[in-house]
Amino acid sequence: MVGHSYVDATFESSLVRNSPANPFQYPTGNIEMRPGDRLFGIPHHRLRATLDRELTTARSIGLSPRVTSASFLHGDESNQNAPLSGYRVIDLQSGYRFYRHVEAFVTLQKVLNARYSTFGTYGDPTGVGAAGARVDGSGASVDNRFVSAAQPFAVYAGIRVSRGRLWSPKSLREPGAARSDGRVM
Repeated sequence: MVGHSYVDATFESSLVRNSPANPFQYPTGNIEMRPGDRLFGIPHHRLRATLDRELTTARSIGLSPRVTSASFLHGDESNQNAPLSGYRVIDLQSGYRFYRHVEAFVTLQKVLNARYSTFGTYGDPTGVGAAGARVDGSGASVDNRFVSAAQPFAVYAGIRVSRGRLWSPKSLREPGAARSDGRVM
């Protein structure tokens, strides 16, 4: 299964708003958005894929890559600063089906342990209204970007129970087992 989304979320008209921590603010503390400037926090592209393979009737493995493009920080609606970088993540999963509706699973998220940020905004880390550092290197030396780190490598394991007649003797047989009337489950 593959899913891709392309979102072109932009301003359609000019707008001025207050953004006092943006390094490119006007002396009034405002920034100006123009038609075509992208909305913050919304990447152009997101791609997800899931590749699952059944090794036997009871065992399965899978790979799930995710790719997301860059997005701008909150407070940089004028798109004048460098955006948050896009990222690539790979997850692995495996499962073992004990009965028709009961499966044990393990999921490894962020197998390559990529380090990236999923959201960012501007603020004043000094508390005294210091101007932030511009992307081009001019301006003050205070980095006023606050970014959230993505979750680290994680392992999840558990038992998954699906819908159906879960606990009747007929539904607890191994997949492919013959029922008393001769039909295969």
